[in-house]
Amino acid sequence: MIKDYEPLMGMAPLVIEQRYSARESCIYALGVSCGLDPADESSRRHLGPLPPARALRAMAIVLENSSAAA
Repeated sequence: MIKDYEPLMGMAPLVIEQRYSARESCIYALGVSCGLDPADESSRRHLGPLPPARALRAMAIVLENSSAAA
């Protein structure tokens, strides 16, 4: 139970900036098994060709968790 609610609500949010490139996005996609089926167009779009590779939505969770550990 929080006893001092007002000081907690008055705290400034912690802002952490993350950057990633198409290379990191492709490595993550390979790590979660995108590209196992070469005929699967939906997973191939996350692998390239560079730079049109698209990041998977779940990559945001990995970036968020890696900043919490730092």
